[in-house]
Amino acid sequence: MKSAADALDDEAKAAAHEWIEWAARYAEAIDPLKQALRMPADLEPTAEAPGPFMGGWSPHRPRGW
Repeated sequence: MKSAADALDDEAKAAAHEWIEWAARYAEAIDPLKQALRMPADLEPTAEAPGPFMGGWSPHRPRGW
């Protein structure tokens, strides 16, 4: 990306390098390998557990009942 940005005109080059630096900082901040590796906590299997992933549908019954 830096090589491609260097080929741009001055104004676009500055904007591109600013974005590249932001992207590098963001990638560093969310890198999961910067924290201890561990298995996620086991969740209790309940009827409500899939609720956030069901797009408003009820985990208990179909719509219209």
